[in-house]
Amino acid sequence: MGELGGRAPHLKAAGGGSIVQLGTITAVEYHHYPGGGLSYGPVKAALVN
Repeated sequence: MGELGGRAPHLKAAGGGSIVQLGTITAVEYHHYPGGGLSYGPVKAALVN
């Protein structure tokens, strides 16, 4: 059974749902330089929680 295998029956029973996979390279990005922007790490945390 895959990572999502246990969740799929619940999504089917509910009549829908979405499976979204997010990846990030936040661990290797460096944002502490002038002009550096923020990654979407906080957005990922909000979606997961």
